[in-house]
Amino acid sequence: MTKMNTKPKILSLPLLLKVGDVARILRLHPNTVRKLSNNGKLKSYRIGSRGDRRFKPEDINQFLNRRQEWLTRQPLMSLYD
Repeated sequence: MTKMNTKPKILSLPLLLKVGDVARILRLHPNTVRKLSNNGKLKSYRIGSRGDRRFKPEDINQFLNRRQEWLTRQPLMSLYD
């Protein structure tokens, strides 16, 4: 008698985030997330007939890393100047 594999196959699908999800992660307004996407500063993917935006977590991380690098290059400003 042969055993049948009864475990369901799990598909490895990439997680895609919605505009609201990204806005909460970045602590920005959803319209700001849309503007960043429109300007090419935050990579997004259009899906469906309405063209809804979706974002990959790795693209969000890349955006945050670029932002952090930019912030560390800025000179410190004195509050007393």
